Amino acid sequence: MRLAVAPRRQLSSSDATLLRSPDSITVTIGNPEEVSETFTDARLRDVFPSSDGTVWFGLTSRAAVALHPGSDPDRPTSWSVYTEAHGIEAGLLRFGQSIGGTLWAVPWTGPIMKFDGSRWTGYRHDVITPDHTFEEHHSILATSDGILWVGGRGEVFVHR
Repeated sequence: MRLAVAPRRQLSSSDATLLRSPDSITVTIGNPEEVSETFTDARLRDVFPSSDGTVWFGLTSRAAVALHPGSDPDRPTSWSVYTEAHGIEAGLLRFGQSIGGTLWAVPWTGPIMKFDGSRWTGYRHDVITPDHTFEEHHSILATSDGILWVGGRGEVFVHR
């Protein structure tokens, strides 16, 4: 499967395309003629709208893609791609956001990651909570009382 990411001037239904054949899936985000980044064998795991209007796409290929809203009428949206060079430590990302606006991501396996606006920082489970033992993440939720919930195989853990 191929995932292509490209900047666009306007967000419309033509900004994302899913093509499926018997042996492959191709996901293209943006105009294929303006592709700025391509991911091979990538799958889309999560789509998450953050409180600032950014839409986050979690991929299987150790990457996160952000679609940012813009105020410039000539460029109302822009794309950012975050990879291992930006601290992404694993793929299959799912996103959550705490009440203060902090963006979190959990991969299928690996550390829980926190975004500071430009980089992702991984936190091992024993740093967040000493009794957290599972290494498989299925979901993340930050509630209005400031609690971060992470669900995995048969377990849920809470970080306050």
